[in-house]
Amino acid sequence: MGAYVARRRTSLDSAFVSESSSLTSTMRDAIPFDVWVAILSVLDDRPSLSSCARVSRTFWDAATRSLYKSITVMHIDRGNDIRGNRAFAALKAHPHLRAHVRGITHSVMDTTLWKPFMESEYDDGVSTDELPWTTFIPLLPNLTSYSLSGVFSLSLGLIDVIVGALSLSPRLTHVKWIFEILPANLMIVMRLTHVREISIDRPNASALLDLGVWVSTRPSIEALHIYSQCTLS
Repeated sequence: MGAYVARRRTSLDSAFVSESSSLTSTMRDAIPFDVWVAILSVLDDRPSLSSCARVSRTFWDAATRSLYKSITVMHIDRGNDIRGNRAFAALKAHPHLRAHVRGITHSVMDTTLWKPFMESEYDDGVSTDELPWTTFIPLLPNLTSYSLSGVFSLSLGLIDVIVGALSLSPRLTHVKWIFEILPANLMIVMRLTHVREISIDRPNASALLDLGVWVSTRPSIEALHIYSQCTLS
């Protein structure tokens, strides 16, 4: 008798789980898609967003809007942008995701692309072949923000390739340069004439003067943020 009762409870439990799952699915479908988008947009946790994207097609469509809103490129080894290649591989496989991208954060961890102050004039010949993800930048119709950071002043070749790609982004409005800004690389950066907001870290005195003259001739620039001045001379 005890065994029989146990089997009945197991059967009832299974039925309850089945009914509960069906109810959850019904409730999920009844909630408007825009509500799911709004809910997931405040979830500032990429692992959780990734888990949500695997729940259903509805959740995939809602979660990927937040997952791909900002892309991080970790430039660890020259020609090997580990996290960047993952993100841009997804954008290549699913072209509709490109419209969700609003910002790119690029951190250069590869020491061969760091240039100490006295070597700032050196151009190491970086090409788009070594930065394949930059070819995707013009294909992101809603890209508005880009950030590039490095410990020292970055190589002119690297900056040239990136600026060349960014110049083809019509909606780009804000660029942030978190590395030593010197006259040589500032000349490349100033090719971005359509931006409205610029954030710069560590410009030296000469670059700061050149930047002031350039900004004064660009009425389209609405804001200039300078975080700290490089003390090297």
